[in-house]
Amino acid sequence: MVREQGGFGPQTLVSVTEFLCDDPNCPGPATRITILAMDLTRRVLVIHRPAREISAMDIAALIDVGRAVQRTD
Repeated sequence: MVREQGGFGPQTLVSVTEFLCDDPNCPGPATRITILAMDLTRRVLVIHRPAREISAMDIAALIDVGRAVQRTD
């Protein structure tokens, strides 16, 4: 879903990881999506829900916001 919604080709590394959220406002596990492009630009997006509850619309909206505000390390 991440590749499809973001229009990322096979050359882009996409990682999806579920983790325990330590934010008191987060009711349970959260999902981290890491996108690493060929130019080594890395974007890290977080959805405060388990991976199984995330829809294509959630990913599309988050990628659009992520394009506006990119975090590179």
